[in-house]
Amino acid sequence: MSDNQLFKPEERIELQRVLSKMNREQLLWLGGYISAAIDFAPAVHASYANPVIEPKVLTHLEEESSGGVSSPQSLTILFGSHSGNSEKIAQIARKEAQRLGLEAKVRNMEDYNPRSLKDEEQLLVIVSTHGEGEPPLAAQELYEKLKSGRGFSAENIRYLVIALGDSTYKHFCKTGHDFFEFLKKLGASPLRDVVELDTDFNTRLSGLIPEVVGQFATVNAAQSAQSSRPAAAKDVEVDIQDGPVEVEIIEKIQLNGRGADKETWHIELVAEHPALKYQPGDAIEVFTENDPSLVAAVLDTVGLDGRELVDIDGARMSLKEALQYHSELTVLTAPVVKKYSTFLQNETFNRLLEDPEQLSAFLAGTDVLDLLQKYPAELKAVDLVSTLRRLAPRAYSIASSPEEVGNEIHITVGAVRYEKEGRRRNGVCSTFLADRVDVGQRLKVKIRSNNQFRLPEDGNTSVIMVGAGTGIAPYRGFLQQRAALGHKGRNWLIFGDRHFTTDFLYQTEWLKYRNSGLLTRLDVAFSRDQEQKIYVQHKMKQNAGELYKWISEGGRFYVCGDMKTMAVDVRNTFLSILQAEGGMSPEQSLEYFNKLRKERRYQEDVY
Repeated sequence: MSDNQLFKPEERIELQRVLSKMNREQLLWLGGYISAAIDFAPAVHASYANPVIEPKVLTHLEEESSGGVSSPQSLTILFGSHSGNSEKIAQIARKEAQRLGLEAKVRNMEDYNPRSLKDEEQLLVIVSTHGEGEPPLAAQELYEKLKSGRGFSAENIRYLVIALGDSTYKHFCKTGHDFFEFLKKLGASPLRDVVELDTDFNTRLSGLIPEVVGQFATVNAAQSAQSSRPAAAKDVEVDIQDGPVEVEIIEKIQLNGRGADKETWHIELVAEHPALKYQPGDAIEVFTENDPSLVAAVLDTVGLDGRELVDIDGARMSLKEALQYHSELTVLTAPVVKKYSTFLQNETFNRLLEDPEQLSAFLAGTDVLDLLQKYPAELKAVDLVSTLRRLAPRAYSIASSPEEVGNEIHITVGAVRYEKEGRRRNGVCSTFLADRVDVGQRLKVKIRSNNQFRLPEDGNTSVIMVGAGTGIAPYRGFLQQRAALGHKGRNWLIFGDRHFTTDFLYQTEWLKYRNSGLLTRLDVAFSRDQEQKIYVQHKMKQNAGELYKWISEGGRFYVCGDMKTMAVDVRNTFLSILQAEGGMSPEQSLEYFNKLRKERRYQEDVY
């Protein structure tokens, strides 16, 4: 395509006018900037809906630069994290900013006063989304204050947001988008649209961080004639995640009794590697693989040869290997469906994409094979692997304490199996552990630290632990820890599952702890042992007075289990107890609840 087709005559004249005034160093710098900007640019015939730097910012810069050369501006990198990834990315961004000559500082949202916004010049926000579109606990207070918008101004700030999330959830990266809108309404000037990162973000960081931080350097360069060229993204190597470690399975026991209508496994691993040090409350990530029968069905449906070679993150391998070990097949996400739509000419499918509610209903319980069978398309091997999401490790709450089990890690795994549209579906990791590995075999794992779910440092503090199903796992580690360290604080366990006779997980251990006095109270709710279902929140309500007394005396409250129903029901019941037993209004109970969360006295580990 010629320059006459790409540029209007007046654009070519203006481009030549600007370039003719530049010296060699400025042209070198511009070359690096354009190289970095290409990844964010639209196609030739597309509109520039999300420019690299918005026109409002450029106009502002021209006005500033007309006053002469200014000193380098500061960059504040603000992070809000649940698992620690946002903080790690923030530290990498700080190093990159300093390399580019920016004065950068990293701040935790938990400790940030929003009134400091008036003193900020440039702001890089890095924040994850927790649960169903909620901010992480560390970002909660700042989120609410910026949302209200009262008493704050951000008119002098140029900003950019990196949002972390998991596209298997409906509200992918919602918190990052919310912060973007809050700051924009307060008058701040965005440098570009939100940068979204999925669970496989680590493969993108080496190019992304220099580009994102480089945009602040580019803005500053417009105000300074003494700017050096930033290094291209390929010159920078970043890696925030340690690789997995191999461990051996030394025990595997099915916990449910005979005749159970569910399947729960207790698995023990040897964890001698120093990278596998953990605390009760942490989780372990298991690097899994797809069922070979599902891989074969996908290949058969698309009519591709599994021996064909493809590239996955720079590694050459067969298509079959790429699908089995590196591609998400059991879960379908909105970004994958949208990529796939480019290979279709299907109006029905396009209407589905335009309706969030219909799309959400379609994705529920649907896998990649369903998509390929319902909406067939002609695909090359490279099309298929580039469309699919990378296979992410699955996290399981650790069910042990190193103080009790030494160099072992114990986990509790509920096998996910269900039927939809006449075909049996299996959870990618839970059935891998249940069906395809056994004692003596090895797994690849890594620890996922969870500082938001910790026992109190004071061993005399009382704790209330509420869990359903495999949500019992971390409490086994909690009690092992308290027993081993001789903690004297009271312990109250409220556990729920389906049936007493088949689903009372770790029953003998809880009874042992109760008989020894370590477990002060044990309340159980087996939902299907009577006509009217009973859940853990009903047990809370039955013991509302005692529960409120424990909390008012400084006790801590823990919740582990399903985030969509169980955790919501427990939270609502907790608020109702504060109102009934503490004489609080709905507004006061919510304020007290948020205070407990901030003080780490109400903690959740939900999924």
